[in-house]
Amino acid sequence: MKYIILFSSILFFIPGFSQTINLNENHIENYLRNQQLFEKTDYLNTFTIRPISNKKNQLNYFKIISNSSSKIRISLLPVDYITSYNSKVPYNYNNGSMIPSKGLQQIFSPGIHFNFGLISIQLKPEYVFSENKFFNGFSENHYDVIWERRYNAWNKYDVPERFGDESFKKTYLGQSSLKLNFKNFSIGFSSENLWWGPSIRNSIMMSNNAKGFNHFTFNSNKPLKTSIGNFEWQFITGKLDPSRFTPPQPDRKYQKTKLYVPKTDNTGIENPSRFFQGYVLSFSPKWIKGLTIGHIKWVQTYNSFFDVKLKNVSGLNYYFPVFDSKINYNGYRDGANGFFFRSLWVDSNAEIYGEFYTKESNQDFQDSPKAHTLGFQKLFKQKKKNNYLKFSWEWTKLEQESPNLIDNLVSFYSHDKIRHGFTNRGEVIGSWIGPGSNSQFFKISSLYNKRDISFALEIIDNDNDWYYYAYSDNKDYRRYWKSYNVHFEYINKFKNFWISAKLVHSSNLNYQWELDNELELEEWYRPGVDVNNFHSTINLSYHF
Repeated sequence: MKYIILFSSILFFIPGFSQTINLNENHIENYLRNQQLFEKTDYLNTFTIRPISNKKNQLNYFKIISNSSSKIRISLLPVDYITSYNSKVPYNYNNGSMIPSKGLQQIFSPGIHFNFGLISIQLKPEYVFSENKFFNGFSENHYDVIWERRYNAWNKYDVPERFGDESFKKTYLGQSSLKLNFKNFSIGFSSENLWWGPSIRNSIMMSNNAKGFNHFTFNSNKPLKTSIGNFEWQFITGKLDPSRFTPPQPDRKYQKTKLYVPKTDNTGIENPSRFFQGYVLSFSPKWIKGLTIGHIKWVQTYNSFFDVKLKNVSGLNYYFPVFDSKINYNGYRDGANGFFFRSLWVDSNAEIYGEFYTKESNQDFQDSPKAHTLGFQKLFKQKKKNNYLKFSWEWTKLEQESPNLIDNLVSFYSHDKIRHGFTNRGEVIGSWIGPGSNSQFFKISSLYNKRDISFALEIIDNDNDWYYYAYSDNKDYRRYWKSYNVHFEYINKFKNFWISAKLVHSSNLNYQWELDNELELEEWYRPGVDVNNFHSTINLSYHF
């Protein structure tokens, strides 16, 4: 009995704390990251494992409403309201529970946090509404053989063009969690969106592009200081869900064969959930100020493999496949791993970062799918106090170069047996630009206190893996689909309100790889079907 009393005392009366700045408020994260470049905050926050902890209540992020003598501390979290609009076609990037859609879309998310002893409960549900209007997708004008090749891609990942043909309404747990916290560690359950790696726009291995998934987590909530430097980590095991939506025209046939192949597990169950496990580990050596290096690895398989025992696999290894590459679940195993770095040069008010990853494969290194990101930020001090110009650049490459990969349509986020690919509820969990795509992003910002005014140019090659697979045999290189996106963004804080307003004009050349065949031209070269889209997002957060 005395041990139960002792344990209860530790659990409920020794103070512990775990509260995060959720990824829907990335403008606040970016403000704190800028402060680090100014050398106005400590080096301990590496911004490589997010959401970041906010024990010190930076920027008065939450408001404690309970009595100071109470054993239960209750805090009000910001109320988030996000609305976005697309005029012609979906433009969807790193917006969590929102879906790729045309028209108006909204998220409303209040929040409250309870802390008693070592236990913390964060409730931050999300209500999502989308008009989900019809838009022109993959064109009926494409040849039948091109439709067949497009379905070869759609059958390898779960990224539907449209989420049904009606308006979309859902309520999710959102950025909620239940954790046990002790010193540097937290363990528990969460539905929060996660971001792994130092990239700002395109995180390859884990981002908030898709809805957050339910997961068990064991993570650091602040850096663990050792004699050689600081360590941070997160280990998760979770469940990934299918979208349950099909690509367009699922009954279409080519040479009397139905193109759509239902996504089933090894037992034939359609649209099953998947087991996901992964970790991120970062290290900041004490002898190189500002440097962080890290490793990320993840695996996924179908849940059906945990209903039966595999041969030659026993003990804990069976439930921790991320640490044992020999467990391949009869080929129904998808995974990736690699390294990242972030180098912070405070004296120069600059940083450089990179991510380099490879998919698990039975092939040699050359024929294994690869992805990488490089980025750079630099602040230039202006004459006016607290006024800076910032130049940012980020390059992401998901396109494959090996002819064997292109001929077999093997992309970084696709898989031949785990045919939902690296997705959750119909969206890629990693980089928002999607399989086979590349991105160049240039941004210039004017910073003054909490105000941030920026202009950016983004150039995207859309799914070059499929483009070369579909058209290289007839050498039809007219059909590349390239997007030029011009951005304007305004961020500021007015009393209790944080506001982030974004406007994006997208020029899509040869949208969905389509040419204008209605023009009566004798020349082989002809203009493509170009689509211009206007996108806006307003993110409003009220802090009590």
